[in-house]
Amino acid sequence: MNVERGGYSTPSGDVIQMGEGISIDLGSALPYMVDRLLTVFGKDSATAEWRLEITRMVRLSNEQASHVQCVGMPRPTNRSQVA
Repeated sequence: MNVERGGYSTPSGDVIQMGEGISIDLGSALPYMVDRLLTVFGKDSATAEWRLEITRMVRLSNEQASHVQCVGMPRPTNRSQVA
């Protein structure tokens, strides 16, 4: 393929020349494009870490809220026993 004419890619896919002086290095752009595509579907690493943190915080909050202790009680009581 002829890279000098613009709009064509090299057989190895390394660099695509696009018109006068514009080129894209696919080796550097591919990881960015993959990450952006995964972000659209919520499968990127930042979203996975965020979901893990939210899950951990919800579990901790649920555990902490399951026990109730009022003034004068010797120890906390399970929330389901208070009614």
